[in-house]
Amino acid sequence: MAEITIGTEQDSVVRNADPSRSEDRELDPGAPAQLVALRSLVDRAVQSRDLDQAVATRLAAAVDAATAEARLPAPRLARIVADLGDAKDIAAGAPTVVAVIEGVVMTLTG
Repeated sequence: MAEITIGTEQDSVVRNADPSRSEDRELDPGAPAQLVALRSLVDRAVQSRDLDQAVATRLAAAVDAATAEARLPAPRLARIVADLGDAKDIAAGAPTVVAVIEGVVMTLTG
C-alpha cells in the first residue's frame, strides 16, 4: 500500500481552510426551491429528448438526494454540494443542465 503524505504547504492550506465553506454554514432558505426547479428542468429535458432516459434517471436521483438533504432540519451543505457535483458529472452531455447546476452551487456556496 502506498504511503500518502501531505507537504507543509498543503497541510497549511488544509488547516487554514475557508470557514465560510464549513458544515456549520446555514443553508440559503431558497435552496430547496432552486433544487425543485432543477428537478423540473431535468424532467423537461427528458420530454424534449435532450437527455436520455437512463441518464435522466441517474440525474434525477442525484438532484432528489440533494433536495432531501436540503429539507432536513439541519442540512449539510457539503452533502448537497457533493450530490450536485454528482449531478453535474451525470449531466455532462447537457450543457444547459450543467449551467443550471453550477448556478445553484454558486448560490449555495457564495
